[in-house]
Amino acid sequence: MNKICELDHQPEDCLCLEGGNQGHGTTTCGGKITIPSLDEQHILAKIRVIQEEARRIKKDILAVDRLAEGPRADVKTLRNRLEVLRQQRADLENQRVRAAEERMRFLGHA
Repeated sequence: MNKICELDHQPEDCLCLEGGNQGHGTTTCGGKITIPSLDEQHILAKIRVIQEEARRIKKDILAVDRLAEGPRADVKTLRNRLEVLRQQRADLENQRVRAAEERMRFLGHA
C-alpha cells in the first residue's frame, strides 16, 4: 500500500516522503511555512478540548444550581474542576504565545 503524507499528498507528489521534513515541523511538502505552526495547532486543539469541557461543567453547575435541593458537594467538585481547567488553559495560552514568538523569530520578524 502506498504511503501518504499527513497532508494527504499523493506519494509521487510528496516531498515529505522523500526524506525531507517527513511531514513534521513548520514546513509543508512544498516548503511553505504553515501558519499557525504545528506546535501552535496542537496547543490550540488542546485549548478547544478544555473549552468544551468547561462549557459542559458550567452547564452541569447551572443544572445543579437550579435544583433547590441539589447536592452542594457536586457543585463544589464541579467548580474545583473548572478552576483546574482555567489554570490548564492559562498554561496552554502561555505555551501558544511562546510558540507564536518562536515562529516569528524563525520568519525573521522578531
